[in-house]
Amino acid sequence: MVYKAKFGLSQRELGLWLDWERTNVRVVNVGELKNLAGSSAYSLAARLVEKGVFERLGGGAYAVRPLRFAGRPWTQSPLVTLEALLSDTPHYVGGLTAVTLHRLSEQLYLSRVDVFVPVSMRPRRVGNARVVFHRVSLKAFQSGLTFVRVEGTNVSVSDPERTLLDALDHPALFGGFREAETLVRLSLPKVNVSKLVQYAVELSPSSSCQRLGLLLEREKTPHHFWTPLARKVQASASMPSMLPNRSRTGKFNPRWRIVENDLAA
Repeated sequence: MVYKAKFGLSQRELGLWLDWERTNVRVVNVGELKNLAGSSAYSLAARLVEKGVFERLGGGAYAVRPLRFAGRPWTQSPLVTLEALLSDTPHYVGGLTAVTLHRLSEQLYLSRVDVFVPVSMRPRRVGNARVVFHRVSLKAFQSGLTFVRVEGTNVSVSDPERTLLDALDHPALFGGFREAETLVRLSLPKVNVSKLVQYAVELSPSSSCQRLGLLLEREKTPHHFWTPLARKVQASASMPSMLPNRSRTGKFNPRWRIVENDLAA
């Protein structure tokens, strides 16, 4: 075959490449290579890297070049690589990457990927992106997730409503409380508010529910949408401010039990 002659592949190497292409395998690790080649796994990996079939990812993992990119420049999407690397671990892509995927902003956020997992993992580079892992409880994976198709692969991502909720729960990933508040306010017309409120009641601390409730009220959202939030807030003793890193100077909202210090900021 042309691939065998052009890239100097052995019959065995070409057969593996064709199998990975047929089964849409995008990442192979050393353990899998050992099952295929035994003690020759490392030398096989080195040859496939040299011949352009593999691209090293680190940690004993390799990205598999699609056949259509044979002999041509190619970089696999970090999201596709991550989906393969984390296939055995509950996870989802969130933060500003989810904002981009759901078109909640006109800006494109591509250089950093925030991934939520139930275990501690060190940051790493995947392709051109810096990947940062955030440990959360298993409860965080029970609702609010969806799949987005990227280069033929289903990537686990927070859905639009969960993405906005994460902005309130993890504002540092979105640039800070002010930026998170702005994102939520501008995105409310684009999402299912009932679903957003449901997620908040199920998953978020009272402080996020208070901030979300006030934002919904300011946008004149009908009260039946935010009533479940109000019930949760009234059962809490929490009295945060909209911007916790600023002075608490501002009007105190009795319904949401929160200091509106963002209006004068």
